[in-house]
Amino acid sequence: MNPIVEVQIGKINTIRIPMADSDGDPLRCRWGRKENQECGSICAPKGPITPNPCELTYNATRLGYAAVALVIEDFDSDNKVLSSIPLQFLIHIVNKPISQNNSNSCSQLPVYVGNRPQGACIGVKSNSLVTEQVRFRIPCANTSTTLADILTVSPPGMIRGSITRDSFDPNLYSMEVQWTPECDQYGVHQLCLTPVDSQQQTGSQVCLTFQVDIDPARFIRMHPTGIVPDDQSRWTIEVDRDIVPPRRSTGVNIRFFQRSNNQEVYRVDVTSPSVVHYETRRITFYTYGHTWNKGEAYYILLDSGVATINESCGIESAPVTDKNVWTFQIPKQTTILPSTTTSNSYLTTTEKRTTATAQKTVQSTITTTQQTVQSTITTTQKTVQSTITITQKTVQSTVTTTQITSKETTATMEAITSSTFPIPACYRWFQFNTILNLRTNAEYPTFTFCFTVNTTFADVTIVANTWVSCSSWKTSGASDPLIELHSENARQFLAENDDGNSIPSMNCFASVLSYRLPRGDYRVVIRNPKCAYGYYELRFLAEVSFARKDNST
Repeated sequence: MNPIVEVQIGKINTIRIPMADSDGDPLRCRWGRKENQECGSICAPKGPITPNPCELTYNATRLGYAAVALVIEDFDSDNKVLSSIPLQFLIHIVNKPISQNNSNSCSQLPVYVGNRPQGACIGVKSNSLVTEQVRFRIPCANTSTTLADILTVSPPGMIRGSITRDSFDPNLYSMEVQWTPECDQYGVHQLCLTPVDSQQQTGSQVCLTFQVDIDPARFIRMHPTGIVPDDQSRWTIEVDRDIVPPRRSTGVNIRFFQRSNNQEVYRVDVTSPSVVHYETRRITFYTYGHTWNKGEAYYILLDSGVATINESCGIESAPVTDKNVWTFQIPKQTTILPSTTTSNSYLTTTEKRTTATAQKTVQSTITTTQQTVQSTITTTQKTVQSTITITQKTVQSTVTTTQITSKETTATMEAITSSTFPIPACYRWFQFNTILNLRTNAEYPTFTFCFTVNTTFADVTIVANTWVSCSSWKTSGASDPLIELHSENARQFLAENDDGNSIPSMNCFASVLSYRLPRGDYRVVIRNPKCAYGYYELRFLAEVSFARKDNST
């Protein structure tokens, strides 16, 4: 943190003290104790302090400097102190009156409004460029006060960009920071930011924590998407790593926006166990009782830390701020929606119910002469019945909402639609016996492909090999591949493999995964979890015993 914290006289200030532990142990701060020789001659407390998050409330009543001596401790599961670290800094109390020459000056301090919250723990890879946008706001409307500077305390090698003013919101300012950590920078590093406005007022310090070489959880599937019913209430996110609920107790939300006006219409607090359920690699949440507007399109955004890795300082997932990542649409019709359900036995039942309901509804709209139906379907009862014929392979209907309005029909069709969640398409499908030379980099850190097993069983082998010895891999330009295997049909993570340094005399930066797989579709993701991107050879093979071959498809 900054060694000197500047505050305005006559104000009560909240000073945040950043804390992080690479082992993920609980942390607390306290005042230094004279009997422990922790604070020399500056042991007197300077105000109320909260232990976690560590915050000092300081009442600036006298110009000059005040010395602060704190101790930060980590604890084991039995609440015993593991280690203690002293922290000392100065508070500089100043008198910087707001300019009286301009009535539009802002007397309020600039505030941090970035996508990453104060104290966020961000996982980054060594030898990979990480970019973060930090944002501050001048909290006064129609003001002449601007943001003059952002003071930074940062890790070695981190580069700050210029401060830019938002073209649509003149009170919003942003600055880009970039960092490519080296392999020997493994561990916890902090970036602390203090805004200074054109009145020379300094806002509160904000700190972000970076953990080098622990990857954050990444979202691999979000569903449902596409067309959903207006009472859709169950939503699911799947991730690529084991996760836990957020460590922060507030400020972690999933937000629903209406695309027509970009207004937030619904918010889910992920710390609420009544509506959000965390599993090992899945988050399920509910929007009970909410009805989405017919004919509207929506998008969903995620705050930083919706998924958290229970390592180090609690590595947070990145925020999802792209309006096109997770979208859905509510149809204008409310009764019958298209469906891709293909269960023959279920369709037979649906056919009978839908036909009976359609006949009953149509008959109720026929005139006493039973010669004409004033509708958009057809003109006779016989023709109407022919338009709702259902085959045993596909549910199809041309009946509109105006015609079929019975409660029974509506419930049947909603059940068909909500039971089918679209799976994001896999755009790269490989046949067995594929051999490719590939390369990863910071822009394309992963390689994904899918395949199909169309026999009863197949012994599938996936190899990502660099053919480089351990003694020379760092200078070879080779990568360090890790293979993940997922089931597309079950939407389930199956296995991962990274050989590491198990055989020092041979190739240690390679990965081999062999699995006996039943009939179905599968997805393979090859990542680079350690220090290096680079080249590798992909071999995708399978062995099928003749006795197990199934030629039914």
